[in-house]
Amino acid sequence: TGVQTCALPILLDQINSLNIAQYHYKTEDRSDPLRLGLIAEEAPTSVLAVGGKGVDVYKLSTFTLAGKKSL
Repeated sequence: TGVQTCALPILLDQINSLNIAQYHYKTEDRSDPLRLGLIAEEAPTSVLAVGGKGVDVYKLSTFTLAGKKSL
C-alpha cells in the first residue's frame, strides 16, 4: 500500500542538474584519495537518508534508474 509512480521526465531534469563533487572527509588527510559523490545539502531530498545528513545509495540508484528509463 502507499505505492506511487514517479514522473520520469522530472527526475531526468533533477539528475541533469546534480553537481558531482570530489572531496575529503574532515577526518581524512589531503594525501588520501578523493571521494566522488553528492553533497547532501545540494542533493534532491528524494535521495537523502533519514535525517538528511547523507545520501541513501538505494534511493540514489533507483532515482538514477528512473531517469535512465525516461530517455
